[in-house]
Amino acid sequence: MKVAKFGGSSLSCEEQFKKVKQIVKSDPTRQIIVVSALGKRQAQDDKITDLLYILAAHLRHRVSGKRLWEQITQRFWQVKQELGLQLPLERYLTEIEEHMQQGATPEYLVSRGEFLTALLVSNYLGYQFVDAKELFAFHYDGKLDQLKTEQQVQRVLVKNKKIVVPGFYGAYPNGEIHLMSRGGSDVTGAILASVVGATLYENWTDVAGILLADPQLVADPVTVSQVTYQELQELSFMGANVLHEEAISPVEVKNIPIQIKNTNQPQLVGTTISETSSDQRLITGITGKKGYLSLLMSKRKIMPEVGFLNKMMNIFHHYQISIEYILSGYDNVRVIFSQETTPLNIYQVMEELETELALDEITLDRDLSLIAVVGRASKQTVGLSGKVFTILGQHAINVSLISQSNYDLNVVIGVRDADYQQTIKVLYEGLV
Repeated sequence: MKVAKFGGSSLSCEEQFKKVKQIVKSDPTRQIIVVSALGKRQAQDDKITDLLYILAAHLRHRVSGKRLWEQITQRFWQVKQELGLQLPLERYLTEIEEHMQQGATPEYLVSRGEFLTALLVSNYLGYQFVDAKELFAFHYDGKLDQLKTEQQVQRVLVKNKKIVVPGFYGAYPNGEIHLMSRGGSDVTGAILASVVGATLYENWTDVAGILLADPQLVADPVTVSQVTYQELQELSFMGANVLHEEAISPVEVKNIPIQIKNTNQPQLVGTTISETSSDQRLITGITGKKGYLSLLMSKRKIMPEVGFLNKMMNIFHHYQISIEYILSGYDNVRVIFSQETTPLNIYQVMEELETELALDEITLDRDLSLIAVVGRASKQTVGLSGKVFTILGQHAINVSLISQSNYDLNVVIGVRDADYQQTIKVLYEGLV
């Protein structure tokens, strides 16, 4: 049995629906289908999920969302009519409207993109629709209730062998909708694959596998045929838009391979993610993210001071700031964190750190990018970091941060935001 997840780009319009049907019907072992909400039809278009988030904000602030709702519903009507489906769409839309009038939660409203898309897909394929809230059980703290979820999935599969499930959400014990983080449909598929012991978890999207670099930054980057779970985890963590990082562990535990495939070019091999890889390439990928901040804290004999790091981390925890990296010297500690997790008044955080830790000096550095060069998870991968720094030196790119994992699996460097694109480009040209 295979679990196949189709992203929004694979289900953006009726033509894409036809491609998905052809893919599913070509392999009878594709028995569990997970879908995202309708995606963009072209660059200027909007994702249904984005529109639903905006609609939820309108309703929360008591602003009319009538035009937005009409824009959203028109997309679903168009697919239904073009494909000649017999789905009673009006009934489902009326039900959603009634919930909106009664003060529907934003989580409920946003989840309706996947819900309606899954209804269309199931009707088109002739598969049984199963609402994700009937399968995925979450505790009130947002953590998955693994045992209850497994029981509910097995119960459904006893009655239905071929099902379509909306991704991205489940339900709390009281039945209310719980949304996963963006990209959560990947996680939905991974959990289902793990529960049913699938032979393969397919993730269908608009690219033919994992690319060695962002095609917006590097022309025609090479596709990697094989990647290990660990390598993919590193790439996802550092911003590679491949697969939701939480989608890896459910299948890794049971050693279920993941295959990234292109809905528009299904004949291409794509990328297979598994426990091991026979690919002899030096690197798996070059990726990164902009928008980091750095705090450099200086004080005499800072490292020998007992409890210093513990006190420092407590302050960051108080302000809900997630630390990405910590670099230390005898008289200084530098912490790196994303602007996204930073409170508006960062100077208040700095003042508390300076006072509570009795610092001699604290300095804020903005506009920092982190770039990761992920190498093969092997003891034989030697010299990656040396090659990276040689290339950067040849192009006079200043590095403000260096972090290296065991066996050169992951070399992370910090550069100015202004050098971000150039750094990725020269690293790709020098390493591939």
